[in-house]
Amino acid sequence: ATFALTRLMWKQRKMLNKFFMLGLTIPIHASIVPIYVTLSRLHMLNTYWALIIPYSAFSLSMAILVCTGFMNEIPLSWMNPPVSTAAAYGASSCASSPPS
Repeated sequence: ATFALTRLMWKQRKMLNKFFMLGLTIPIHASIVPIYVTLSRLHMLNTYWALIIPYSAFSLSMAILVCTGFMNEIPLSWMNPPVSTAAAYGASSCASSPPS
């Protein structure tokens, strides 16, 4: 998601970034009861998935915020490094002969 939000140019990328950042405004304490009710109805209480899904959902927006800031600092010139002539012709970087 971070690469798509920072490097690819498409119409709705700023809106999607704002949507992810909206996740930072929701306090985790306000969602404990709804998460419990939902997991109870899905019969997922006392499972690993009952921990994995909410933890992933609540940490996603912070991870995108941190990684987006990091990706914005990487120069665009590093995205497409020059191709060496050996790689352009399909030669391997180390010369090796087939076993005899």
